[in-house]
Amino acid sequence: MLAVGTRRESGFYKKFVVFKELREKGFVVKTGFKFGFDFRVYPRGKRPGEAHSQWVIEVKNQEEKMKMPELSRFVRMAQTLHTKALLAIVDAENEINYYELSRLVP
Repeated sequence: MLAVGTRRESGFYKKFVVFKELREKGFVVKTGFKFGFDFRVYPRGKRPGEAHSQWVIEVKNQEEKMKMPELSRFVRMAQTLHTKALLAIVDAENEINYYELSRLVP
């Protein structure tokens, strides 16, 4: 599966690492492609339809840069969906750091 996924999609392995960790922690993880994210994550024990998504996640590796328009779109779309935006950063040792992003309105 990893060989096929890696050939077909850029960044497949890092997305797989994040998906696997979230599933091991008991979260329901669905694709976020429809909304422009890598994943939608539902609370533990809840399925889509039973609860609203808890987070939307964008996966990056530690060397990747994110331009401000891309970052702004990510945060605004999460806000539109009434959910929290998480940036999952996968480092060289496949450890993941999650950063919650939000828009501050003065």
